[in-house]
Amino acid sequence: MASDAPWASELMTTGVAGREITRILLDNAVTIQLWQMGRPTAEIKLEEDFELIQPAVGRVLVDPEALGDRAVVVAALFGAVVRDIAVAETGVLTVTFADSRVVRASPHAQYESWSYVSDDGGRVICGPGGGLAIWDPLT
Repeated sequence: MASDAPWASELMTTGVAGREITRILLDNAVTIQLWQMGRPTAEIKLEEDFELIQPAVGRVLVDPEALGDRAVVVAALFGAVVRDIAVAETGVLTVTFADSRVVRASPHAQYESWSYVSDDGGRVICGPGGGLAIWDPLT
């Protein structure tokens, strides 16, 4: 449920804050992976349209199923360090990077729009309309 947004934000930020993007997969989704020696691999998968906000450029709307020339902009996130993650009550995901770039993904009315998974068992999925499903690795 969207009322779990603060818990989702804490779970995800704990899993990735201070880590850099070590792999980006571009197919019918954009998958950002963060790996660090001695810590579980974590990934954020963006399956619906999202915004990439860059201070010098502005907002770029990205459709993961039709990247076109935006693939270069997304690939430029490689090596970016995550500062924090926030999940709003509405299900909007905001990932802020140390260099002030921001990825913002809104929920979709009919489909899962984004997900977070870590191989320690933590998982957050944004369902249709913004409802959140959360698995805490500690339970």
